[in-house]
Amino acid sequence: MESWQLPDYISDLLPPQARELEILKSNCLQLFHSYGYELAAPPLLEFARSLLVDHDSGLEKEIIQVADQISGQRLGIRSDITTQITRIDAHLSHAQEIRRFCYAGPTLKAIPQSITRGNREPLQLGAEIYGYLGIEADIELIELMLACVNTLEIQPTLSLGHIGIFNCLVKESSLPTEALPELIELLNLKATSAVDHFLSPFNLAQALHQSFVTLSSLYGENEILSKAKQLLIKHPDIETALNELTEVASYFKNIPLYIELAELRDDRYHTGLLYGVHVQGHASFLTKGGRYNGLGRFFGQARAATGFSLDLKDFLPWLPKENQYTPITISFKEYTNAADFVAKLRKEGEVVIVDYSTGHRETSSHCLRQIKWRNEQWTVVPCIES
Repeated sequence: MESWQLPDYISDLLPPQARELEILKSNCLQLFHSYGYELAAPPLLEFARSLLVDHDSGLEKEIIQVADQISGQRLGIRSDITTQITRIDAHLSHAQEIRRFCYAGPTLKAIPQSITRGNREPLQLGAEIYGYLGIEADIELIELMLACVNTLEIQPTLSLGHIGIFNCLVKESSLPTEALPELIELLNLKATSAVDHFLSPFNLAQALHQSFVTLSSLYGENEILSKAKQLLIKHPDIETALNELTEVASYFKNIPLYIELAELRDDRYHTGLLYGVHVQGHASFLTKGGRYNGLGRFFGQARAATGFSLDLKDFLPWLPKENQYTPITISFKEYTNAADFVAKLRKEGEVVIVDYSTGHRETSSHCLRQIKWRNEQWTVVPCIES
């Protein structure tokens, strides 16, 4: 993407990739529809309190807020569509009803996610299930996520984690809330020594202290789960989390798998299983998802929920660099007479371009096919034909 006099980390999406990205979006939404997901389209702008949902949320630093000239209230430009879909579900669904939603639309972030991911205008696409607590819903979403990635024949690695383990350790240790952001950052960095040093002033029980330190080193292949059962404190919540991870890992045993128990999220609304897709050569997650049970309580109805999202722009390296169609040209001098034939071709899915080029040639230099009058009828012929 190129930039011409645009704000930092904001870019134009140019041909032909703009069209290819739109095709990818359409293909993924059609895939979601085949699984029974209903398309929802929330607005780009709404009351900031609905987007923030929690003043401690990591979303707060991402949202651009403005004053509403009509109501005087604070409005926010969405940086994430998941909270909006949760609001919609809370108002449409009954407590025991299972609902599936999908969506696609632009978002805007006040700051880029990182220097390496310098994009403040993600084109977010995702899918969510509300109202079902079982691990089967997570497995369905992971399957759908992988199918979406595979539309471009990308070879993904499935990454699995579970924030319930960290939450359990925090609850048992009674760490102060203000200490958590730095601890989460250190764990995400897998900085084992730094985690050890950071926790020392809190005088935690030795088993708890060591579990936090160990958590930062629990990443790798399937054997990590067995190692975690041996090294972490014994607690029903941790046992449940590890059992869920084991079940999901077993279901997707035929694809490359990476377990990362210290992979945490700074949005604060995730509550359980975490999943995503890594691709070789791509520094960060290509897709991210997970459990966020209870987020709907901010809208009057706390429900089980799981889902994933992705930024379609992250898929640009895998999109075709050239147009994937061969247009047909027709001279503007002949267009009026051939209008019915042109309309027929366009209805059949062909791209027909009226050629306004001037000079000695009636057709442009990149022409491969053209419409000509032959044998008392309009027909498509190679451009090399005189």
